[in-house]
Amino acid sequence: MALSGSFKTTGYNGRYLLFTWVATQNVSGSKSTIQWTLRGAGVEDKFYTGTNFKVVIDGETVTNSSAKISLGSNTVVASGTKTISHLTDGTRSFSVSASAAIGSTTTNCSGSATFTLDKLPVGATLLTISEFNDENNPTITYKNPDGNNVSTLQVAIGNGAGEMLIYKNLNKTGTSYTFNFTDAERELLRSQVKYRSTTGLTVAIITTTGTEEFYSSQNVVFTIKNGTPTLNPVVFDTNAISTQLTGNPQTIIKHYNDMSFTANAAARKGATITSISVENGGSKQTTDTGKFSNTDDNLFLFSVTDSRNNTTTKSITLPMVDYVPLTCSVSAEIALSDSDSTKSDIRFVVSGNYFKKSFGAETNYLNISYKIKNSSGQVINEEMIGTDNSMFPGEDNTYEYEEIRTDFDYQDTYTVEVEVQDLLTTAKATSKQLKAVPVFDWGENDFNFNVPVKIKGTEIDYIVEQGEKNGWYYRKWNGGFAECWYSGNVTVDVGANYLDGYYHSGSKSINYPFTMARVLYGSVDGGSTGNMNIVRVFNYTLTSISYIVLGQADVSSANVRLNIYVVGQWR
Repeated sequence: MALSGSFKTTGYNGRYLLFTWVATQNVSGSKSTIQWTLRGAGVEDKFYTGTNFKVVIDGETVTNSSAKISLGSNTVVASGTKTISHLTDGTRSFSVSASAAIGSTTTNCSGSATFTLDKLPVGATLLTISEFNDENNPTITYKNPDGNNVSTLQVAIGNGAGEMLIYKNLNKTGTSYTFNFTDAERELLRSQVKYRSTTGLTVAIITTTGTEEFYSSQNVVFTIKNGTPTLNPVVFDTNAISTQLTGNPQTIIKHYNDMSFTANAAARKGATITSISVENGGSKQTTDTGKFSNTDDNLFLFSVTDSRNNTTTKSITLPMVDYVPLTCSVSAEIALSDSDSTKSDIRFVVSGNYFKKSFGAETNYLNISYKIKNSSGQVINEEMIGTDNSMFPGEDNTYEYEEIRTDFDYQDTYTVEVEVQDLLTTAKATSKQLKAVPVFDWGENDFNFNVPVKIKGTEIDYIVEQGEKNGWYYRKWNGGFAECWYSGNVTVDVGANYLDGYYHSGSKSINYPFTMARVLYGSVDGGSTGNMNIVRVFNYTLTSISYIVLGQADVSSANVRLNIYVVGQWR
């Protein structure tokens, strides 16, 4: 091996050609550049004509000239440079041939030689790398032609940004290597993929020879394995009352509970939690801990997603007591006492929905209490009634309780207030006002029947109210019949509108003295002098009757007399 050399051709009468070369080497480029010269050589005192000069270096013709020159000793025929790339192992040989015609017109002198350049240092080559995940250890194969001649030999793993993260020393004469990552190195690799499950890494072999470094690299796919977030949810009742009744904090009482939850969600392998969802009965919460109150659904759905978009879902179904919410209504009536016409009796019935079964640790039962108050709000009678399920047989989760209380003043007004309570809740109800109605009563100026009056089996209707209000006279009959009269003057503008040959006032209305339950008939008549104005019914409702004034002349401020009669039912 050499960085210079020479050879000479055959000659003519002592004159021949001498080829010399000197090489410079580029290690990083793995190339050598040859500086060559072809000159005359031999006897000193003679010149010969030379032509047909030709030089071929490494298969390339670098000189081919037919010019004639006077060729003496040390006459430069040609020179130049030639760059030659080395083989992958750093070695390189090249051949040179030179020829010419000296003292002749045809080529008669030639020569050739083969030279071996100094070997260039080369880096190791990465041959193969297996795809790997964060739990296993990949293996590489490599080739290091310079063996122990290299200064250092390492393998490195870098991220997509070109930053080398992990370095390992290699056997200079070896051919394969299996990584054995530490826990810290695995976490370092995982940190490169916080927002996805795969990424591209670079694996490179770094060879150092003297001051030169050589790299041989390949890209590889790195995968996070078993990276889904963990989810270990729990649901439990934090309501002390319902927990006592069921004996189990993980049993739901339908419609009545405070079911707290903890998702216990955690990201894995360097990821972060990006969303949490907990659903129950159409309600949704997005925190790791929370509470659903008064739910009627025993299914809880948990879902968590991490920054790599991995999702884990779990569901919990808890036992549920099918509790029926407690309700209460009261219907009451009052009647004159059969034994004392100055007294009245109150009968009331309490009813509603009621859960009759066991919660698990305790069986539900019902308490009913009531108060009877007079018109002044004074409590006249009250009582608490302790009951059990034997008083309310059946499986329909309803109850009904009847009570009769006596000895009330028939002239006063009363209300019944009821409260019911089971082991969970309380419900209340109040009756309408109650007042006993005697068969008849009288005062200084009247005598009233409060029941239907019959003569020979035929019921006789009678007036219960009559009077005057807002220009109306009216009468109300016990059977519900009502009649009303109105008479008075009104001022209208008959020329306000024109239709079908008549001027008219447009619709005007007058309210009844009370609201009707039903209108059977209504009429309006009247008129005015001088302009032939007439009045007609336009419409009637439960609260008013409307009319229209027609005339043959456009008259403002016409004074019209109205006579109105309306009949119907007031109840």
